[in-house]
Amino acid sequence: MQREENYGDMAAAAPELPSLGLAFIAKYLKIKGIECDLLDLSVDKNINDHFLANIKSYALVGMPVFITSVPNVLRFAEKIKHLNDSCLIAVGGPHATLFPEDLLRSIVDFVVTGDGEIPFYHIYKNILAGDYDFSAIKGIYYKNDKHYNYTGPGESVNHLDEIGAPLVEQYNYNYYYPPIHTLGKKVIHTLTSRGCPYNCTFCAAAQIMGRRVRLRSVDDVINEISDYKKHGFDSVIFYDDVFTISRQRTIELCKKIIKRKLDIKWYCFTRTDLIDKEVLNYMRDAGCYLVTFGCESGNDKTLKLLRKGLNVEKNYRGIEMVYEAGMESTSSFMIGLPREDYNDIENSIRFAVQSKLTFAVFPVFEPYKGTPIYDICKETGSWIIDERFKNKLLGNQEEIWVPHGMDRSKIEQYTRKGFIDFYLRPKRIYRIAKNILFYLPMERKMKFINSALQYFIIKKYLKPSQPAPKRYGSKFF
Repeated sequence: MQREENYGDMAAAAPELPSLGLAFIAKYLKIKGIECDLLDLSVDKNINDHFLANIKSYALVGMPVFITSVPNVLRFAEKIKHLNDSCLIAVGGPHATLFPEDLLRSIVDFVVTGDGEIPFYHIYKNILAGDYDFSAIKGIYYKNDKHYNYTGPGESVNHLDEIGAPLVEQYNYNYYYPPIHTLGKKVIHTLTSRGCPYNCTFCAAAQIMGRRVRLRSVDDVINEISDYKKHGFDSVIFYDDVFTISRQRTIELCKKIIKRKLDIKWYCFTRTDLIDKEVLNYMRDAGCYLVTFGCESGNDKTLKLLRKGLNVEKNYRGIEMVYEAGMESTSSFMIGLPREDYNDIENSIRFAVQSKLTFAVFPVFEPYKGTPIYDICKETGSWIIDERFKNKLLGNQEEIWVPHGMDRSKIEQYTRKGFIDFYLRPKRIYRIAKNILFYLPMERKMKFINSALQYFIIKKYLKPSQPAPKRYGSKFF
């Protein structure tokens, strides 16, 4: 996918990381004695050309589909079929799970929903046996005489240790780069759990992975980290939806990292109500330097609408605890949420500025179809096409959502104001330079500086058509 299209003005800071979903499927197939090629065709034209040149040797090709990548995936599927019409194509991932109907009228042969490992294995097993009756494989839509049959909910991977770490060794990490604030010379990312028990109205994570949280064991994660260390990685990003969902497991993991002297830098994603001083101290001592939150708004009424199960004061205190533990933190704040006005947007910016956050982002809110908030957005705003603006979430979608009583240009001006008010403050600049920028490897350091120059200096400043809200200097509470 194109970086400018999907990240807009922040494209210079955008990461490029390989698919973990495909790596877990590849690992499962390996355990079952099946070798496969794990290829990222987006990072190197030579890989792409080699794959297409050898397409006739493949009986089955699997591709992940995200909400931003549907057109590209379907175009590539057509190219595969043109070169080898006997090759069967399976697609899976978030968009396939949420909106299989978007893919059912295409050229693909299978749409895999939920966990992909077990269905994909059985599809391939059937093909090897020459059995093209796929009706017994749960969790898929399959094409039968130009019609699709659904086989019912698929089987989840209940014991994640049976798969263990993703099979990432086939990826060439020289092609990739992490988020620009990531410490460590050689960075890798992973998942140690699946599922999210929370009900956030704007998020589809629970619909994709389920509400039941499945955890890999501490020893399995420790072995994975140890293996990465042997291969020269000194930094890990844990992309779990809620890394500290189990307090006991988090502490046990940190204790073992310390005991084994793994000397690894890492950061994670969690909630402000799932940390405390003891947990944070263990995390810091085990190498954690950054905690990522999703505060999303500085207004309690909006947090209730989002069903975050949190309030402004709890978020503020959680950020403060991370700061007191000697670590950095980051959070997102969505701009242009339903039932908010411009004063509410100012409250969110004020919250971010006056908090102890090290980093913050201020994306324009765009509703996902299929999430509970999407229906609320039907009542509280409208979708329009305006050639001046792009959909910030769905680069291939022309329509943008605008709340009633708001103007899209002002919303975008406020996103810029959020970045300017948050970052262009001497204390925060000093903190970022001292605690993060100084320790980055040179290439990432230059990328960090370049992205800041691109956004704050090179990009044209937008002037709000209404009086600019005042700068905030006093404490929030």
